[in-house]
Amino acid sequence: MTGGAVGHVEEYCARAGMRPDSPLRLALLTATRTAEAAREAVGGARGLTPEGEAELIRRVCEASAASTAAEAGRIVRRLDLGMVLGAAGLLVICALLAFAGGYWAGRGETAALGAEISVILRNDADAAKAWLPLMRNNDVKAALEKCRGAALWVSNGRNACLVPLWLDGPGAAPKH
Repeated sequence: MTGGAVGHVEEYCARAGMRPDSPLRLALLTATRTAEAAREAVGGARGLTPEGEAELIRRVCEASAASTAAEAGRIVRRLDLGMVLGAAGLLVICALLAFAGGYWAGRGETAALGAEISVILRNDADAAKAWLPLMRNNDVKAALEKCRGAALWVSNGRNACLVPLWLDGPGAAPKH
């Protein structure tokens, strides 16, 4: 490789459409620069014995391998961090969208339920006044849980059961 090898590699990478931060482009440039440095070091070592040349080539190769490994490690760390940050960002966006969707769906459902109850009780203020303490004083889900088995019957084609309802609110704690 000659002194312009790095320029040639950069030109080839650009023609291939590689971005400047492409890991492959960075690896190719690092390998090219290392090879040029090795060629220059060996070429300038005149007067070495064959054993000395072999030792010099071995050291240059080890330095080249270490340099390439360090550069590859840096590229991988940068890619890993980028992927982790991208995945974390995507998860945050998904969580925010799920939260917002759940909030709006729940809000709409609650508003519709409130409007339906309001329509049912609008025409009879006395009925509304009678239902309000029943809703406050009772756990409707727990009361309906008792409507199973023998407690359930059918009347005029409709399911029915006796639901225990508290007419008054909770009393004071018993005195000992």
